Amino acid sequence: ARELTASAYTQTRGQPPAISEGTVVLAYFASKHIGVIPRASSKSHQEENSVKSVKAVLDIMTDDHIRQLESAIPSLMKGEDIHASVSFMNSLDTPIQIHWINPQSHEEILVSELIQPGAVQMHDSHPGHQFVAYDPDRTFRKELHVNAQYGTTQHFEITSSEL
Repeated sequence: ARELTASAYTQTRGQPPAISEGTVVLAYFASKHIGVIPRASSKSHQEENSVKSVKAVLDIMTDDHIRQLESAIPSLMKGEDIHASVSFMNSLDTPIQIHWINPQSHEEILVSELIQPGAVQMHDSHPGHQFVAYDPDRTFRKELHVNAQYGTTQHFEITSSEL
């Protein structure tokens, strides 16, 4: 939803219609020809639910966006948290640690304890997230990009062939 909101802002030359995650879900249903009568408790919600806002999302929605929404919407409808799962398998002969790369600041944030050789660690993530694996001396560095869709798992094996 954030990606589509940012794209709509760019497409409308800095004067975007009101777009929220709800607007993106409405646009998805509209793309599937599913009628929805949205509830609007405020003027801003009415703007987010407007034809103008939904059309702005539809104009930039790609097949990839639709596939991501098809994975996410069943969980949203059940009130579940949506995420992709990632597993990190350490095939090195030394422990590793995994850091998440903040997309705005590029700061590397530690998200794992030491993963011993042969061990696997699972984490919740989101499509597009980036991680980096290091050995304790930081002589080994491997960047990892999450391509998994919501509701799926992506496996990363950290091997010595990458040294």
